[in-house]
Amino acid sequence: MVLQRFLALWLVLSVVAVSGSKLGEKCEYDSDCDVAYSFCRGQQECMCKKGFEQGPSNDRCVAMIGAKCETHYDCAGLPNSGCELDICTCREGFVAHSSGRECLKVAALHMDVCTEQGQCSSAFGDRMECRDNKCQCIPTFHFAENICIKSKALDEACSSSKECYVSENDDENKKLVCTSGRCQCIMGYHMALDRRTCTDGASQMSLMSLVTALMLGITLQFFN
Repeated sequence: MVLQRFLALWLVLSVVAVSGSKLGEKCEYDSDCDVAYSFCRGQQECMCKKGFEQGPSNDRCVAMIGAKCETHYDCAGLPNSGCELDICTCREGFVAHSSGRECLKVAALHMDVCTEQGQCSSAFGDRMECRDNKCQCIPTFHFAENICIKSKALDEACSSSKECYVSENDDENKKLVCTSGRCQCIMGYHMALDRRTCTDGASQMSLMSLVTALMLGITLQFFN
């Protein structure tokens, strides 16, 4: 009878030992925690190791960017990442989200959709930023020939025509050229009254005629 009770107690203890502890459950040793990449914190509770966090279902530890690893398998819970120099790192063509929880695709084109600065600057440099969820040049710069270039207004010093920029409207920018070291209007155009854009003679004359007609009408109305 005593032997039977002893065997029964041994069987119960064996089952408990084999079952192990889940995340958040009590433990004494790291070996008590049966979830991969977990450990027994303070000999009290099973927790995920540094660089890993508890998954949505609380039944596994998912790698974060910067987690220690030995193989790519260790980083499998983090899409588009791999184990490089014993650290979970985003693969080429991807950058880390600021949360460390995902790898984001690097922008391929100007105005590509983005959520993080790194998606834009990794592809186009520090003069490109993520603004309004799109990769755009920082203020006072514009995109030309696959880079962000400092914008030069009409009559400002320049070294190339691609620097001359007055509007997001490409038709307006096509009226500019860098001549004699300054942004000037192309042949057939001259500086408009706003001193920011270029206009042709016909447009300027039409505007002047309209202004003259209005002034004449006001004058006649006054004397009548």
